[in-house]
Amino acid sequence: MANETVSLMMQMTFYNDYAVTILFETWNVTTVGEYVFACIATFVVTLLWEALRQKAASIEALIDRLMEKRQPAEDGLSLSVEDSLGYVLQEGTQAQISSTSTFSVRCLRTLVHIVRFTLSYFLMLIAMTFNTGLFLCIILGSGAGFFIFSDAPSPGDPLVRPATGGSTGCH
Repeated sequence: MANETVSLMMQMTFYNDYAVTILFETWNVTTVGEYVFACIATFVVTLLWEALRQKAASIEALIDRLMEKRQPAEDGLSLSVEDSLGYVLQEGTQAQISSTSTFSVRCLRTLVHIVRFTLSYFLMLIAMTFNTGLFLCIILGSGAGFFIFSDAPSPGDPLVRPATGGSTGCH
């Protein structure tokens, strides 16, 4: 027992083996079937993370629409104004959010943030296993998620060249 050495070193180079421990000691992959499942699960989690990342503004607007309450104004506004979400405020109304609704909106936004944050760190830790297959599933899942969930590029996007033939660089 005195001559036994225990190696607690973490894998620091990429390797191609199906035997890997993912995130927790209880998620110890030992068979090819478990490894295939782990790769598929990693790909799907990465798709979910990319969907949440790409649709953050849409999710925020949806939360606002679901939680917003409209009440008649006491001062009797007589203007028809469009608010920041595109709703038209009719004569005699104004947007008011109750304190309960504000708290609910903040809780829902916080929950979405926690999910995104947790998924980000889980994916980082999976990448840090240095398992080539799992790493490729993260890369491919992110690329597929970007392709599926990203919106059309905006004109101000630096990766989009102007259609007018204008120069984007020094040439």
